[in-house]
This record gives sequence, structure tokens and C-alpha cells, in this order.
Amino acid sequence: MTARIGNHYFSTRPGVRSHPTQVRATLRGRAWTFITDRGVFARRGVDAGTRLLVEAMRIAPADLVLDIGCGYGPVGLVAASLAPQGRAVLIDVNARAVELAAQNAQLNGLGNVEVLQGDGCGPVAGRLFDTAVTNPPIRTGKATLRRLVRDVW
Repeated sequence: MTARIGNHYFSTRPGVRSHPTQVRATLRGRAWTFITDRGVFARRGVDAGTRLLVEAMRIAPADLVLDIGCGYGPVGLVAASLAPQGRAVLIDVNARAVELAAQNAQLNGLGNVEVLQGDGCGPVAGRLFDTAVTNPPIRTGKATLRRLVRDVW
């Protein structure tokens, strides 16, 4: 993985100063608290696309779920809550997002979560999942999105 430093949420190490804040959201009928920060996607709160994905995803109680590009974790953490006998593995290239997702798993009382830093599916190469979810990082460009789809498939 090549270190990308910048102000984009898809940078490996955001170049903006950290300024954590808490946001609240109700997702799938549950109240959630998330710590967000500068340099991560949707830092001001859960965006409409994420809400739509969370409400539409179908997760079975024992599913092993992969969340690619997890950001601070709302999609993967809701998936983990829907799979109490399963596990959710959250991946993001952004080191700050990875730290936040791990903190948010603890903050929301989820023990069936693994958070990894890496690009695409690299950190879980060879592992099998029942479900893969993503709110794709569209600003990274078509080539990156095609690679993510190819890696998951």
C-alpha cells in the first residue's frame, strides 16, 4: 500500500488536523453514537446514502460480513448488530477512519467486529464472507471502483 497523505477521506493519512466530535443517528430502529473527525467521509453525520444502504441491507444473524471502505463504521457496525452470532470485518485505507471505527465498535458495545487498515480487499485476501457491503468511495475514480468490484467478486 502506498501512503497517500492529503485532505481526502480516501487518503491513507489525512493531512488535516484531528478534531473529533460525536454524532448521533437512529439506524434500523437503534440509537447510535459515533465519533467522527476531519479527514473522514461524512464527518458531520450519517449521510443519506449510508442511511439507505443500512436500511436496505439484508444480514442474517450468523453472517460473516465485509464492509469495504468503512469510514468511521456506521454500515459495518449496524451489520455487526444484525449478526450477533456472526462477525463484521471493516476495512478502510484511511488510518484515522480505522481508529474511529474501532472506537465506535466499543462505544456501541459490539464485540463481534474486526477493523483492519488496507486498500480494498487486500487485508482479507483468501477469506470468505457471506455478505459484502460498501458505500463506495466514488471520488476515488472509476478505476478504483472497478477494482473494488473485481476484488469482491
